[in-house]
Amino acid sequence: MKIGLDVDGVLACFFKAYETLIVKITGVDRFPAQYPIVLPPCWNWPQYYGYSNEEIQQVWQIIEANPEFWGMLEPLSGMEEAVRLSLRPKNDLYFITDRPGLGAKEITARWLQTQGIGWPSVLISSKGKGVICAALNLDVYVDDKAENILGVQAQSLLTRAYLISYPYNEWAQNDIFRVVGSLEDVFRRESLNLL
Repeated sequence: MKIGLDVDGVLACFFKAYETLIVKITGVDRFPAQYPIVLPPCWNWPQYYGYSNEEIQQVWQIIEANPEFWGMLEPLSGMEEAVRLSLRPKNDLYFITDRPGLGAKEITARWLQTQGIGWPSVLISSKGKGVICAALNLDVYVDDKAENILGVQAQSLLTRAYLISYPYNEWAQNDIFRVVGSLEDVFRRESLNLL
């Protein structure tokens, strides 16, 4: 089976590190509490809590200038399932992300290796993930961003796309989407026994 996985929000805890960097750069903590106590309520949650677009742009400039940020993220619980899946020889696993910054691909691959993925195939795409899923002829794709799932559904008709449920994508949790709570739910639906 050919499976594509987004990284941030599926395998890596972007939320906590991002919030910590925002507080460090701005010198102000406007977040009510950090993940996992409070989940982001919307996609642009720092602005929701009062950070300006200029402040967030400054944070992204720092991340792009120093992509080592991507190597410092904590794994989410889905990482365990991804490692088990990668150890099954009948599966091709692809990690598809839109992380910016020169060297982001290499740092992401290194981070995945430290988590237990032997030789990760990392693809960086800032133009959407549907085209990549179609080109790779993926059977399954998992992401936390509803727009990415819509792109996959439109451009890779044979790929079964799953949306990991978070408060920031509740607007998309309807009959159009295959909504799941975790990677384990995806693998159960796909009858992938990882034990």
